[in-house]
Amino acid sequence: MRPALILLVAGVLTIAEAWRYQVCVENNVDYWGADLRNFIAKNFNHCASECARDSAKGCRSITYHKGSRRCYLKHTPFGATYKKSQSLLKSANLDCDKFSKLPSWPADFKWAFAGPPKGYTCVKIWEAASPAAHTWNDNFMCWRNDRADPGFRWSMAGAIPGQRCTQIIEGAEPVKYTWRDNFLCVQYNSPYHLSWTFSNALKDRELAAGKACIQWLEGADPHTWRDNYLCNKPYNGAYVSNSLPSWPEDFKWSNAGVPRGYSCDRIWELATPAKYTWKDNFFCWRNNKAAPGIRFNMNGAV
Repeated sequence: MRPALILLVAGVLTIAEAWRYQVCVENNVDYWGADLRNFIAKNFNHCASECARDSAKGCRSITYHKGSRRCYLKHTPFGATYKKSQSLLKSANLDCDKFSKLPSWPADFKWAFAGPPKGYTCVKIWEAASPAAHTWNDNFMCWRNDRADPGFRWSMAGAIPGQRCTQIIEGAEPVKYTWRDNFLCVQYNSPYHLSWTFSNALKDRELAAGKACIQWLEGADPHTWRDNYLCNKPYNGAYVSNSLPSWPEDFKWSNAGVPRGYSCDRIWELATPAKYTWKDNFFCWRNNKAAPGIRFNMNGAV
């Protein structure tokens, strides 16, 4: 994270929903790209307030032209490219005091069945054996991209060793589509304790137990994917005090499972013959460091 001067724009921005945002302002800086929309603002405060109002639509930062008063709303912190020495521009990140805070459940999470939504970081949820017509290749479980990484990882071939995993199953799926070995995993020390339901009755039981549930919907799959939910106790995201791992000393490659003292992402290729043993290969970082957000995908760029 780049250091930024912490300033309060007009004290603290407040909108109708009574949300409060702390805005980190950088003068003579352009957060270029990653635009949601642009318009002529009354002033810088108006520009920042509009981003706050569009937060649910993915607004995470702004760039304001001091001459023309044009306001650019962005869907990523710092935009796509960070440019200094831009004397006519002023930029700011919204809600920047929460960059090192884990996403709250369920408020900061979102399910997407048509690609990653703007303003979010996601883990891809798919099953290679599912027919293309069921369109699982564009399904994602997401969290706000101005929050710390919650460490969610997907596996379509059994629970990931060394992690706490929740089975994601839909009993109506034909066996040949292999949905019975799919898991969503977190590290053992994760504050998220996920549970899965595949009927409204089970979802109601989770709600009665005090959990909050997010629906996983894939309308193109005919096998009752309209009553499936991922649940967790309501959680107010805590600040992550650990620093990110340093390169290369805090990272490690393992070709024989998860090494002790490390958190890992599994690196493998489903089409590789089992005799080549890629299934126990992991790229790892020390488990006393913050999650670096590394995820492997065997089906193209995420």
